[in-house]
Amino acid sequence: MPRSARAFALAMLALCGCERANDLSSAPPSVASYVGFWEVIGRSDSGLGTALEIRPDHQCLWGMLALVDFRYEVVEGNLILRHGESAPLSSPLGTIDGDTWTTSDEDATLVRARVRRGEGEHGIEGVWTYRHTTGAKAYERYQADGSLELRVVMAWKRKPWSLDPSTRKIAFRAWPEVGDVSWGWLEGDQLHVDIPNDEVLVFRRVEPWYAKQD
Repeated sequence: MPRSARAFALAMLALCGCERANDLSSAPPSVASYVGFWEVIGRSDSGLGTALEIRPDHQCLWGMLALVDFRYEVVEGNLILRHGESAPLSSPLGTIDGDTWTTSDEDATLVRARVRRGEGEHGIEGVWTYRHTTGAKAYERYQADGSLELRVVMAWKRKPWSLDPSTRKIAFRAWPEVGDVSWGWLEGDQLHVDIPNDEVLVFRRVEPWYAKQD
């Protein structure tokens, strides 16, 4: 093959490769794009919100739970919590014996069990669980950067979902009582879910660090 023809062929192959890469980068969402664990960004004033796990077998777990995020400090044997613009809450740190953490006040004694260890200087880093006063299972995750996430799991429901081949959106009956299909779609790294007769919920993908079923 003449050198000019060989150069032209190589250039065409490179161009095809670039076009294919562009096609892949702009490809519509697939099933794998939706699979994962998601938490709603917007929550009620009391911290109530929704989490969902979209599974590759076209089943989805919808959870109703309390989701509250704090900043924490340990100062002179006290645990100090800050949430938004609210005044800080301070309470005695209590005692930690291995993976058991016991705190007491005038009303009750709370015993937490650690289910995942973390690294840090205070000994409370990691994931702890206990029975909330509502009777629901509660999980707290203390991280070395001073962040604390509280999740109180109330209920999980299993719902089937499917991917619409024309719109590349997912469809599922999350709330059968409203009688309509809920549609979900991706915008960047966020999942949007249109709740019939209500609003559009926006979710972010997160690490599944607490139990989805009790």
